[in-house]
Amino acid sequence: MKGTLADFNFQINEGVIQGDDGKRYSFFGSERNIGISICSKF
Repeated sequence: MKGTLADFNFQINEGVIQGDDGKRYSFFGSERNIGISICSKF
């Protein structure tokens, strides 16, 4: 699945990804095994 980082709260170490499928997925920064790859578009 591909998506876009919609939000990340550093205070509680939690974020939301807007998936290409239209769904939103929450995650915790400590979940290193979820396979997030960050790519910037500059």
